[in-house]
Amino acid sequence: MTDLFNPDPNKFNSNYNNSNNQNNTNNPDNSIGSNFRRDAKNSKKIEYVVLVAFLVMMVLMYVRRTKNEEDAQAAANAQYQSIVCLSPAGAEILSDLGAEGLIKARTDFCDYPSRLKAIPSVGGFAGETLSVETILSYKPDFVYGAKGMHDFLEAPLKESGVTLFLSEASSIDAVYDEIITVGGYIGRTSEAETLVKNMKDSISQITAAYNSSDKPAVYYEVWNTPYMSIGRKSFISDLILTAGGLNVFDDQNSDYPSVSEEAIIARDPKIILLPNMNGVTADDVKARTGWTNVSAVKSGKIYLIDADLYSRPGPRIVDAVAGLAKILHEEN
Repeated sequence: MTDLFNPDPNKFNSNYNNSNNQNNTNNPDNSIGSNFRRDAKNSKKIEYVVLVAFLVMMVLMYVRRTKNEEDAQAAANAQYQSIVCLSPAGAEILSDLGAEGLIKARTDFCDYPSRLKAIPSVGGFAGETLSVETILSYKPDFVYGAKGMHDFLEAPLKESGVTLFLSEASSIDAVYDEIITVGGYIGRTSEAETLVKNMKDSISQITAAYNSSDKPAVYYEVWNTPYMSIGRKSFISDLILTAGGLNVFDDQNSDYPSVSEEAIIARDPKIILLPNMNGVTADDVKARTGWTNVSAVKSGKIYLIDADLYSRPGPRIVDAVAGLAKILHEEN
């Protein structure tokens, strides 16, 4: 490139001097050769700098692209071996994937199956009961938490080089996806695919057995001071729908909306579900002022259910759908 666009200054100078009188050394016109040589040298230096800069830029772009590709591949192939599990549903998923041995610590609420209770605990489920230092003391490479509850751990864990996975399952399909994702993270993709297939097959059998056009309206009481229920974005609402019922607050966008007592009564649920952790009984509901004309109260269709079974988006959703289908169809 240099030879084509910039003549060699030495060659030019030789030709120029041979074509002029050697004795005219004081001729002002000799400055032309000197100026040209200087300009040619400067041009060559500029071109060299530009060429080097271009090559450096290309190398950096290649390195950056290669590093990004390597990081992406590393994440895809990651097989974590030391887990602190903060999510009760996550603990059940890991257990069904045959990965209990990878769990180095858990929360007090990661209690199913019961043998998990032998694993050390880092504290309660809620964020304010957890210590980053305690979690890191178990030297995890993977922390399994829940979205909205453990987001505060993201920055400190990232700084320590620990991967944080936050469960965000809002439907049955999302539970399937989470199982597959977690299975990939811990090198158990095949086990995860088998588990999901079995879950899908079981739920299909349940829904086929209870195929009915009758879809009773269901009120699921999360809490009663103030009243709180489930919206359509809650996976519990999806459980009810899959089992053949209709969530009376399906029109609410939030997962767990606060609702008024008047709204509950006005929507006249045919079935009321009470998680057993709340300490509320069927008799308590029957004694509430203004509830005597609610269909579920008149018929006595108020059911105390296992809060853990129905609130954990894990493998036991199959049992939850089966239990709900029985309540909705066999007992009605």
